[in-house]
Amino acid sequence: MFGKRAAASASAGTAGVYTSLADLVALEHRSLTSAAGPRQPLASLLAGRHGSRMRGRGLDFLEMRHYLPGDDVRAIDWRVSARTGRPHVRVYAEERDRPVVLVVDQRRNMFFATRRAMKSVVAAEAAALLGWALRRGGDRVGALVFDDRDLAYFPPHRGRAGWLRILGEIVRRNQALSAGPSRQEAPAMLNAALARLLQTLSHDHLIVLLSDFAGVGEESRALVAQLARRHELLALPVWDPGAGQWPERGQYVVSDGALQLALSGDDAAQGQRLADLAAAHRREIQRWREELAVPALPLTTAEDVAAQLRRALAVDPGRQVRER
Repeated sequence: MFGKRAAASASAGTAGVYTSLADLVALEHRSLTSAAGPRQPLASLLAGRHGSRMRGRGLDFLEMRHYLPGDDVRAIDWRVSARTGRPHVRVYAEERDRPVVLVVDQRRNMFFATRRAMKSVVAAEAAALLGWALRRGGDRVGALVFDDRDLAYFPPHRGRAGWLRILGEIVRRNQALSAGPSRQEAPAMLNAALARLLQTLSHDHLIVLLSDFAGVGEESRALVAQLARRHELLALPVWDPGAGQWPERGQYVVSDGALQLALSGDDAAQGQRLADLAAAHRREIQRWREELAVPALPLTTAEDVAAQLRRALAVDPGRQVRER
């Protein structure tokens, strides 16, 4: 299903249906900082609930100041204290060197939209926007890109050439998507991707999950729980406004290119079942936030991705990220 608005956009080419390396590279200079939002850098908003945990290679000296009740006595500089006659402490700022892994879903179930752009395109654009922004902040960025057949893992790094290889892999899998019957959907690939992260990553990574989370279940929840104990997780579910909505009154025929199914817009019971399934799927992702302290910032296919990310990252981090 591909709505009129997105279809009109695609008529000029493949805009909204597929992305390209040129499209993702062009996002390098799109800002995710909102003038009305908080002043913290992007990395700080995604730092997670363990903001006090040291993640860097070391510490940068920030200032020398008078000792205050509650300061760690190990930070006292005894030489300065002896010279001035008052206790002084050295204050350090963390030297951040946090590795980031973007998990990008390009399965066939992502090749769907009723507005503006396919879910697969939204995930690709969001990954590119976040990757460019995090790289500007000095973070090492890697990725795990998967489709219905297999996955490709790229360790976090800072090099531009390596980052372009990641974008190229996203584009390759994105452009291989089609609505034809030649490729079978593989919901289990989501769990395979999560398990690969557990096997590959040591600890203290930021993991950003970009998917519609088709195939999520109790095994997925268990894998996410294990990952959340070792890393900081951020879920960016990609939703389509038309998903779960039954067609208006009338008779419809839907097809995947091989099979056809007749639908009636007058079947209210079937429409309610579809809506219930969509709502249950979304509730499962929200459970991750409530029970596993994994924030979920939804993206929609109907709007510009950069604008959505700016709004999402401008939400009070005390509610969405730090106090989870």
